[in-house]
Amino acid sequence: MKTDTEIETLITQVCSSAKTRKLLSTIAVLGMAVCLLPLLPPVQQAILKLVMAHRSLNIQAQGRFLTLLSLPLIGFAACALLFCCIFSRKIDAVLENQKYDGLFSKIALGITALLLVFITIFSYQHGRQWLSSDHASEMVLAKLLAEENALVSRNWHYSTEIRLVYQTLFSMPLFKLLGNGNNWALIRAITVLLNNIILIASYIFLMKQTKIKNKWIYITALFLPLPISFEYWDIVIFGGYYVFFIAQLFCCLGLFLKLLESSSQGGANTKSWKVCFILFGLLSLVLGAQGIRALLCVHIPLMLACFFAARFGARKKRPLVLGAYGFISCGIGFLVNYMLHIKYSFHSFENMRLDNLYQNFSIKIGQNLSGLVEFFGYAPGESLLSAKGIFGTLALFFTLWVIFQAVTLSRDNASAQKQYTALFFICAAAFNMFVYQIIDGEVTARYFIPFLILYASITGFLLEQTGQSRLYRTALAASVFLFIFGQSFLNFQTLEKRDINSGRTGYISYLAKNNLTYGFATFWNANVTTELSNGAIELAGLEPDGLMADKNMFKIQGWLNKVKLYEPSYFAGESFLFLTKDEWELARKTGRPFTQKQPDYNDGAFVILRYPSAQIIHEEVLDGQ
Repeated sequence: MKTDTEIETLITQVCSSAKTRKLLSTIAVLGMAVCLLPLLPPVQQAILKLVMAHRSLNIQAQGRFLTLLSLPLIGFAACALLFCCIFSRKIDAVLENQKYDGLFSKIALGITALLLVFITIFSYQHGRQWLSSDHASEMVLAKLLAEENALVSRNWHYSTEIRLVYQTLFSMPLFKLLGNGNNWALIRAITVLLNNIILIASYIFLMKQTKIKNKWIYITALFLPLPISFEYWDIVIFGGYYVFFIAQLFCCLGLFLKLLESSSQGGANTKSWKVCFILFGLLSLVLGAQGIRALLCVHIPLMLACFFAARFGARKKRPLVLGAYGFISCGIGFLVNYMLHIKYSFHSFENMRLDNLYQNFSIKIGQNLSGLVEFFGYAPGESLLSAKGIFGTLALFFTLWVIFQAVTLSRDNASAQKQYTALFFICAAAFNMFVYQIIDGEVTARYFIPFLILYASITGFLLEQTGQSRLYRTALAASVFLFIFGQSFLNFQTLEKRDINSGRTGYISYLAKNNLTYGFATFWNANVTTELSNGAIELAGLEPDGLMADKNMFKIQGWLNKVKLYEPSYFAGESFLFLTKDEWELARKTGRPFTQKQPDYNDGAFVILRYPSAQIIHEEVLDGQ
């Protein structure tokens, strides 16, 4: 098998002729141009209109054509990679020239700023297309906090954790600043912008402690606001659920690395070291006060990383002491979190149970592995012969590559900061997969986001490494960038076309015209309606899984609801019951008494029944409430 040096020598010999090099570069450039043309939105829209208007093609044939329309992205990536390989020596020389470091940093920061502006505008223009009640619940909470002039509310049923250091730090004051908050889409878009700024700033702080060059820090920071997968977009970039937790994780790990460096240089008694020591403990405590996620994703993995480094590496014992200090502080914070149950309503995880390994062991392994690869854009169900299918296949290899490189870096004794970051990444992934394996409950890809996002750090370390051939380094950098930007392009393209809320326009208009401002609906139709109506329509969420063939229960759910919605006397005016067509048909089949009433609104997808008051709905519709 040829080594990297032999391959580079071969390519150099092939390209030694100016005519050959010019021919190959011309082919690569023309290939990129030809493949880029059908990827441009105006061209795609024109082609789509032409295809959809062609009546001789059935729906299946049209679908196949649309799938093929995405394949030029693969050709563009291949031609771009070829171009980079042809000029690998020049590209690597420019990247390694220190006089260009500042320029690369400025370009990366400029592109990041433009990307943030694009994401903000994109979220404002299209966000309501894929908005869900999970998203909308955060806005309803922020509006409640603005009304109460508080950062945490006793009048809200939180879900899996209490929101202490959270995106409501932005959205709550925005509701107060922007008048009556009649433009929730604008408030959300500004929140998305501020969230991503916090995410990038905390990442830069972490990477500054690893002592790699600024250009690689700013270049890899560009990865964070890119939707490498829909799950990442939904939970982090747009949804914002994990943004502040990840930012705190970055800062906590960054403070640990800063303490580690000061200790190794004999500065453990300096004033700056003591300040960092106190901040590290306080941040660990605050993280613990927010819930068990801090222990699972931050401090237990950090303790494990310190233990393995002390046991098998050449590091001193002091990092283990720092890890234990952070763990104890986080544990105290978790006790505070448990005490907060006395005053606030949120899930405590005390109902967690061990899973039946005999029945579910192999299933859980599959779910764990799926969670890893889906973070990087593996999309089950996509056609293999499509850009998404091919990039999804590449996501498998990219996942393995990141893990392999993290393992390699964790064994590198040249840099304590890089070693501990890589070792933390491995321990976080391994420990959480173990926990998900033995705990009862389904494993989803979002559980892996808080630590898998460190792939950006791992990539930054590898891009800075010297010693490999120029061809290898250039091909590696080009492959990583093409993969991440390719996945992001595909996800932006999908998001622009995705629309799950267009059918809601009719009933929202009906409710507004008839001055119906309060009602009841299953969770996935409740808070989303509130946000789509800019808060004009308030709904109490019913159990989302209650209306099933084997249950058919009508009761208010116990999370992501205002506490006052449990009170039958909360709203005295005319109210309504809002159901989907399937929920209405199920209620009719099971003989619910209220189905004898004729719907006041029925558009074929949604049904609305009007009642003189909410009290009557509690008595006649809701079970035991």
